Amino acid sequence: METLTMNPTLNLTLAQLDAEQDFYDLEQAIESARPGGCRTIEFFDDNTNRGYRALEYKVEVVVAHDHDEDGWAPRYEWTKVSVKVRDTTTVYSIVALLMGEINHLIES
Repeated sequence: METLTMNPTLNLTLAQLDAEQDFYDLEQAIESARPGGCRTIEFFDDNTNRGYRALEYKVEVVVAHDHDEDGWAPRYEWTKVSVKVRDTTTVYSIVALLMGEINHLIES
């Protein structure tokens, strides 16, 4: 996992990304922070149906290790993760919240 370093793109707000309709910086920051034990992170939905805005992702994380003829191998499963956001939420905060949720899944 690459460590997030402060750069101007991490200070962009969700409102700024929405206005530009360009989420590349967010996607790159998420990918660079992806922890070991998480094979894939895919954007799923920008959900406002709950009375608040949430960015939803599908993540593929290690849930167990199975033993086979080659030794121990990780078993991955897909699950959904949701991050509650506001227009003022920065890229850095979105990444930190998402990685917290993913790390919780991996550790549990």
